[in-house]
Amino acid sequence: QLYDTLHVYLDSGCSIKDAAAILYIHRNTFVYRLNKIAEICEIDLKDTNTCLLLRLSYLIDKFKGLD
Repeated sequence: QLYDTLHVYLDSGCSIKDAAAILYIHRNTFVYRLNKIAEICEIDLKDTNTCLLLRLSYLIDKFKGLD
């Protein structure tokens, strides 16, 4: 669930509103999940470099067939 949440967040251009709508969940639920991801991974999802690296890692997984 958290993996999909992060993936949709990154694919939606880091838009909480759009990502929550895509997943059909309330905005607050989505924010809770993002905070949980940031806490578990010890990352700052507001940092553009971090989001870029995460997005690249998702693309690498996709091209390697791990998606």
